[in-house]
Amino acid sequence: ISEQMDKKCLSKRKYNIESNVSREVGIQRLSSMSQRHGVDFNHVRSMSLGADVINVSSDSAIKSQQLILDMMDSGDFESVSVDFVVKQMSYNDPKFEEQKHLMAYSPINPYGQNYVSMRNNTVNNLGRSLKVGIIDSGGMVHEDINDMVGGYDWVDGDTDPTDETPANGDVAACHNGHGSSVAGLIAAISNNGLGVTGAMNSDDVYLYHARTLDCAGNGFNSNIIDAVSYFSNEPVPGIPTLDTQVDVINMSLGGVSLSGCSYLDQEVYTNARKKGILVVVAAGNENLNVDSVVPASCNDIVTVGSTTHDGDKATFSNYGDKVDVLAAGDSVWMINDKEYFSGQNGYFQGSGTSMSTPNIVGGAGNLMLTYPNLTPDQVENMLKANGRGYADNTVCGQLGCGAGAVDMGQLMTAISNATTNSTYNKVHRYE
Repeated sequence: ISEQMDKKCLSKRKYNIESNVSREVGIQRLSSMSQRHGVDFNHVRSMSLGADVINVSSDSAIKSQQLILDMMDSGDFESVSVDFVVKQMSYNDPKFEEQKHLMAYSPINPYGQNYVSMRNNTVNNLGRSLKVGIIDSGGMVHEDINDMVGGYDWVDGDTDPTDETPANGDVAACHNGHGSSVAGLIAAISNNGLGVTGAMNSDDVYLYHARTLDCAGNGFNSNIIDAVSYFSNEPVPGIPTLDTQVDVINMSLGGVSLSGCSYLDQEVYTNARKKGILVVVAAGNENLNVDSVVPASCNDIVTVGSTTHDGDKATFSNYGDKVDVLAAGDSVWMINDKEYFSGQNGYFQGSGTSMSTPNIVGGAGNLMLTYPNLTPDQVENMLKANGRGYADNTVCGQLGCGAGAVDMGQLMTAISNATTNSTYNKVHRYE
C-alpha cells in the first residue's frame, strides 16, 4: 500500500457494474456506498472475473488499510485489494541469470545483494545523469556500454583516455581492459539482449575516465592523486581542467605502502569529500590487513572488500578495521574487448576487490540519484548501516570486514525507515 493521495482499489462486488446490472444502476449503488463509507468512490473500469477498478482518496497507508477492512465488513464486497504498481523483475541480458549478486539475498543465494529491487525503486530525482569518474586503465568502445563522456590520459599525456597504446616500432599495440570492465559493472546497458546487466540504468550515468594505469595495469600514485584532483575540478599543472566535478569516483586500484596513507594522499581525499564527492576504493587482493594499502587505508573514502558465493570474505580480499563494506567480487561477469581477448566474445568472469568497488559505486549512485541532497558522509553511513554483518565464527568475524555485504534493496528503502540510517553505541551513563 503506497502513501499517495490517489489509489486504485480492486473490488469484487456482488453486482458488477458492467455485467450484472446496467451501468447507471451500478454507479448509483457505488455512490450510495461512497456516502456510507465517507469516501469518494470513482469508478475507473470494470475488469474480468466480475471485479471493478475504483479510484479512492486517502492520505495515509493506515487509513487505506482501515478502509479495506471497513469495505469487507460492510457486506457490499466479496473481496477488496489495493491495485499496486508492478515492474519488470528480470532483464533480457543473457548473463543476467548468472549475476547472482544482483538477486535478493536468501539461504540459497548468500551472494545476493538485491540490486534488482534497488533498480526497481530508483528514481532519477537528480535532474541529470550521475557523473562517475573512473581512475583506472581507461575506457573503450563496447557494444554493451555507453561511450565515455570525457577524461584524461596520464599514460600517453593527452585528452583521449582510450584504453589502448598504439603500436610503436617493434612494440605491438596493447590494451588492458580493466577500466572498461569496471565501467560495465556500474552501468552496462540493460535489456538490450546483450551480455550483462549493470548495477545502474546506463541512461542515468555519464562515464568519465582517467587513464592512470598502463597496459600491464601499473601506474604511479602521483598520477592517481592528480586524477582525483582532476575529477574534483581542481587545477592540475599542464592538464586541461575538467569543466565539471564528478559525483562519484571509482578507484579499483591500490598499492602496498610501508608508511601507509601519507599526508598528501589524505589531503586529496579529504578535499574531494569536502566538495561533495564520494570516493570508493578497492581494499586490495593480498589477503592482508588493509592498513598497509593505499589509498584503501586513507580516511574520507569508502573502502570495499570482496565477498564470495557463501557470503563470507573472499580468500583474496584484504580485511581489517579500515574496510567499510563488502560487495560481490568472486567470479563476476564483466565486459571486455573481444578484439584483444579472443575466444571470450566480449564477456568474461573475473574476481577481485576491483569488481566489488564498482558494485558499491552502482548502489551508492542509485541512492544518490533518488536522494540528491545526501552528502558523502550520509551515503557512507547508510551503506554501512545497511550492511548484512557476519557471524563470529566466519572469516570476517575473526579478521574484520566492516559492515559486511550491503543489502541494496534495504538501502534504497532506508530513508523511509530511519532506524536503519544511523548507528549508535549504548554506554552506561555512570561508566
